[in-house]
Amino acid sequence: MARKSMFWPLGLLSALVFGVNLSTWTASSTMAADSQLTDLTGYWGEPYIRALAAQNIVAGFPDGTFKPNDQVTRAQFAAMVTRAFKLESESGGNINRFADVKDKYWGSGAIAAVSAAGLVSGFPDGTFHPEEKITRAQGLVILAKALPSHKDIDEALQRYRDADSVPQWASAAMVHAATEGIIVSFPDPKAIQPNSLASRGELAAMTYETLAAKGEFPRLDIGALPLLRPAVKVNLPPKQQAPVIQSLDLLSPPFMKPGQTLRVSLAGTPGCHAFFRISQIGEPVEMTEQSPGNYIGSAQIMPGEHAQNAVVHATLIAPHGEHADRNSSWSLELQGTGPSVRELMPAPDSLVPERTPSVRAVFQESGGINLSSVKLVIDGRDVTGESVVNGNSVTFKPTFPFPGDQVHVAVSVADQSGNTTQQRWTFFLVRPSRPYPMGWQPPLTPAQEIQQGVRREINSVVH
Repeated sequence: MARKSMFWPLGLLSALVFGVNLSTWTASSTMAADSQLTDLTGYWGEPYIRALAAQNIVAGFPDGTFKPNDQVTRAQFAAMVTRAFKLESESGGNINRFADVKDKYWGSGAIAAVSAAGLVSGFPDGTFHPEEKITRAQGLVILAKALPSHKDIDEALQRYRDADSVPQWASAAMVHAATEGIIVSFPDPKAIQPNSLASRGELAAMTYETLAAKGEFPRLDIGALPLLRPAVKVNLPPKQQAPVIQSLDLLSPPFMKPGQTLRVSLAGTPGCHAFFRISQIGEPVEMTEQSPGNYIGSAQIMPGEHAQNAVVHATLIAPHGEHADRNSSWSLELQGTGPSVRELMPAPDSLVPERTPSVRAVFQESGGINLSSVKLVIDGRDVTGESVVNGNSVTFKPTFPFPGDQVHVAVSVADQSGNTTQQRWTFFLVRPSRPYPMGWQPPLTPAQEIQQGVRREINSVVH
């Protein structure tokens, strides 16, 4: 689904964006924060990034991009963790115990901070590999160590179909991560993918859920399995109230097809961030505040998107992170394909012993058939007006025998969204055993018309 999004200026996590000296990062991130990010439209992790931005945990590139699918180095992730969990970045000489991290290296302070906090231990040979791309397992182990120790649920890890691929060194931390619900994998939440390189968007989402597990954010659960135990209560700052959604309305027809634009309006607490998702599609759509408390969001229906009785789920996020949710009281039919046409009579390529057989086609469409769209053509003649059309079929009973040895049928039908299906078939007839009724001459078939034209040409040449 194509998105239209004009969201607040956001940024990428500081450590995920810049491999530069931390002293220069502040100016760069300020530039990014003042620019609208241009490459997050329709990205599944938008809500995660947005909530982190509201708490100044994220920043962006100076050109306003996010690059959510780019990979991340171990040093960049260390710098992000330092900022997200408010660790003291070390400075001064001889601060690192890792042989391959020099004191003048841009990320040495952050690496020392996460090491001092017990979040990283490096490799057995005493190195850290700061420029090496970080895997999902490595990132999850660091985040799991940032969480308080609770009684883990061993069964939590077994809910993932690739749990057996978790490295042995990461197994204990991964059980903790699964128990706390910080493993995020979109669009397949049952896949850990521990040995795959982590993307910036994935690490942002897992960092958010880690902070949620600590009670600093409400859980979003986009790409995450539900918790096996109650979520930690969000610790809201004093005197801050949750936003309120007063109404959620549809500004478009409830039946839609590819190319059409879905528009949704929301009325609620002003000054918040709003987005909606369609239940059977799942990706968030940004909504903009047109006037105080009035939000509008739109998305173009893309080819292949199909949903029946889909519910729209809206979320309103306040600047302090608290949110409100609401499901629509109405439903949508997104029709990426037209109705199915089946039970063709007579059957295609069949030999029919009688010359006045009924011609029939049955339609199947959950969203309903547009009866005015039904059209039945037999041997080039539109017989719809002589047929019986109802909600699921069209039937024609001829009053005279069909001419020729074969009958060509074409039927077309559309659903309520305008998606059209056309079906053609041919069946064969036995030759007539008696003349046609007096005064009635059957129309010529295309082949007969060609033969007759050739005969006329020959006769004109001879005479």
